[in-house]
This record gives sequence, C-alpha cells and structure tokens, in this order.
Amino acid sequence: MKRSNMYLSLTLIFTTALTLTGCIVAPPNNSYGYNPNKVNLSLLHNIDESEADRRLSAKDFHQVRTNEPGNTKWLNSRTNQCVEVLSNGGNKVSSVVERDLQFCNEHSGHNSGYNNNSGYNSAPAPVLGQVPPALVDMVGAKGGQAEGYLMNNGYVNRRTQGLWAYWLEQSTGGCVAIKTADGRYQSIEYVVPNNCR
Repeated sequence: MKRSNMYLSLTLIFTTALTLTGCIVAPPNNSYGYNPNKVNLSLLHNIDESEADRRLSAKDFHQVRTNEPGNTKWLNSRTNQCVEVLSNGGNKVSSVVERDLQFCNEHSGHNSGYNNNSGYNSAPAPVLGQVPPALVDMVGAKGGQAEGYLMNNGYVNRRTQGLWAYWLEQSTGGCVAIKTADGRYQSIEYVVPNNCR
C-alpha cells in the first residue's frame, strides 16, 4: 500500500472512531454559537411593550417570567432562545438581551409557577417549553380531531388567543399552549400556569 493511501485510510478510520465514540460532538442549540432557526429580535428596540409582546408571541415566544415591571423573560422552545426584554420606565422597549436557557428557568426548577407538591397524581411535573409526554405525537394533527382527543384525555380548554389555545392538563395542573395553523397543530408546549387562569 502506498504511503499516501495508508495515511488517508488511517485518517478515515481515526475520524470514524472519534465520531462513533462521541468524542466529536455538535454544540447544542442553546449555545451562543450558530443557530439556523434563531429569530431576529433587532426590530423590538424602541417600540411599545405591548407591540413587542405581540411580535414575540407571533414568533412562538412565551412569556415565562416577569421579574419586575418593565423586565420580562421570554422562551422559544422551537429555536431554544431565551430573551430578556427591558423597558425604560415608560412603555418603550429599551433593550432586548439574549440569554442562555438556564436564565429563563432560574429560580423555577424548569417549571416556573408550578407547585411540585400540589396533590396531583404521580405524573411528572411540567417543564416549561417542553412538549407534554402525552401529546408528543399530536404535532401535525388536524385541529378538530385532536381537540376531541384532548377533551377525552383530561385537558380543559381555558382560553384562545389568536392562533394559540391554552389547555389545562388536569393530571399535572400544567398549562399547555397549542398553536394551530393551516388547520393543524404546529406547536405544543408547557407554558407558565397564569396562561390557563
């Protein structure tokens, strides 16, 4: 075997071995690296807070926490983005700061607003931004047919706002946001409980 062919073969074997053993790992989507699905938030600066809320909701963000007036946290589980929106005391957005996912879940144990000892059955506590285990296969389902499934399986529709419907999951007390577009469920995720009150 020629020296160049042997070198090429060894390189290929070594690279394959590293990949298979997990030594080469792609960075997670929530890192500060490249995220092809990332939502551009630059158009939120210096607009009314209510308009910023509307735009974030339209881009699949859910408010997960209000730290104090004029300081809110928003989570988009589809793009793994967490942002903090700050206003300048008036009603205008002064800055939008991208944060890591832990920031949106801090002081919450990943289930902000949920009481783990609330007397519900042994179902796992809701995790903000995640799809409820019982509804994993429902993304892409036809809205009308899926609604019957939800009602027959312990979900209660609490309200609808635009493309979003908010359902109370009775087994956990979790609040589930479901976005319907083109007659099908486009996204399903746990959101803060206040959305179902």
